[in-house]
Amino acid sequence: MTIYEIIKTKRDDYRRNQLSDTVMFVNWLIAEIENKCPRNALGDENVTPILKNILRKFEDIPNQDKFQLHFIKDLLPQQMTEDEIRNVLVNSNLQTMPERMTFLKENYTNLYDGKMASGIAKSL
Repeated sequence: MTIYEIIKTKRDDYRRNQLSDTVMFVNWLIAEIENKCPRNALGDENVTPILKNILRKFEDIPNQDKFQLHFIKDLLPQQMTEDEIRNVLVNSNLQTMPERMTFLKENYTNLYDGKMASGIAKSL
């Protein structure tokens, strides 16, 4: 099940339980995703960056609803730690920074922080 499908399923559950404020938030989230993604491209590889961007914006808002923050965080895949990124890059035996970053993008899309990975790739 894709992240998008999970969101829609959760919305249906919230509707059944008559949680109208929550349904409004999830409907807004679905609309944001659909506005930024073509209908035929609602896979995790396209939805995850949208959710990360929304989460970044929400984290900058003082007193942001904690439920909304946790709802989005729970949907996102677990991010690789600095040690995990370093181990993957070291074991890849790639020599240049561009090769390392391409490798990460091709094999670990949306599972790492780009800024952190770039710093690690440069330092090796």
